[in-house]
Amino acid sequence: MILHVTRTDSTPHTPDGRPRARGVGIPLRGDPGPLNALTDVAGVQVGTTTLVDG
Repeated sequence: MILHVTRTDSTPHTPDGRPRARGVGIPLRGDPGPLNALTDVAGVQVGTTTLVDG
């Protein structure tokens, strides 16, 4: 007999296998947003900068 369980809530690991903070028991304030991403936070902007030195 093979039993396969799929969790539909938050998983304890990222898709690439790294542990999530909540998954290892680190308490965090609030609830994750719909995308569970930094961009879920109102007013936050994300960008990149390339620095060339030398």
